[in-house]
Amino acid sequence: MLGRILITKTVIPVTVPFDCWEVALVTWKLYFQTGFKEGKEALATGGEEMAAAMQFYLETFNIKALSIWELFDCNVKQASFKSKMAEWWNSTRTMVKTGRSIDGIICPVHPSTSYPHNFPSWWGYTSLWNILDYPSATLPIKRFKISVDADPKNMDYKPLPNPFDERTHTMCKSFPR
Repeated sequence: MLGRILITKTVIPVTVPFDCWEVALVTWKLYFQTGFKEGKEALATGGEEMAAAMQFYLETFNIKALSIWELFDCNVKQASFKSKMAEWWNSTRTMVKTGRSIDGIICPVHPSTSYPHNFPSWWGYTSLWNILDYPSATLPIKRFKISVDADPKNMDYKPLPNPFDERTHTMCKSFPR
């Protein structure tokens, strides 16, 4: 026998072991360690203006060139996030009947299906996997439909206290279901 395939239908809720906003702050610093110097130079060379959404990101995440000590701090935090996630992932073996850790996580890649041009959307869902160095993929689902009856809108939802959630919540409220 070459091996076995174990197929289960166990779904467990995932609560990551750190604050995702803190992770986002570190991730953005690591994305733009030079303060987006090269990007700004390329825009200037081409006589182009920066897209409003990009400007929003740079300001929201207070992007500036990092000193060696700031970069070191980001790397230490990244290592801590990786360690905490690995511990959590390994702990999932106690949450399922198989006694094995989970194989993967299914989660959204974006808080909405679309958004207006130049809208500064939240992409923390996917950047989380970047900072952890975990592989990820976006899989399109054909003929996916939301049922008004099976998937009612949460009318009690209160946006999270960050620069993206209220903006996205307001934008999504304008779309009919």
